[in-house]
Amino acid sequence: MTRVDVFERLVGNLARPFSIVATSFSAAVVPVVIVWRIAPERLELVAAAAFVGALYAGVGTLYWGKAWENQKTEKAKAEVEVAKVAARPAADDGELPADQRLKP
Repeated sequence: MTRVDVFERLVGNLARPFSIVATSFSAAVVPVVIVWRIAPERLELVAAAAFVGALYAGVGTLYWGKAWENQKTEKAKAEVEVAKVAARPAADDGELPADQRLKP
């Protein structure tokens, strides 16, 4: 595995989900904070901002769950591959193929 492959895996498995989840949760907080500071007396706007914030938080939570599921799936696939390699039976009883044997 080359360094590029390791970097690609890091970005794909860690950085991308983290950035999407962080953006979703910050987008969930920002509307509420802005409306609360601009017009705290208008509760209907605060409620609407809270609803929008809840939607963004839901998106972040769903993506976080999907990233966790993908990580578990990849781990299970790796364990299956390890088990396949460990349980692979020998092709024969250790003899050379007929064309490679010494002729008497």
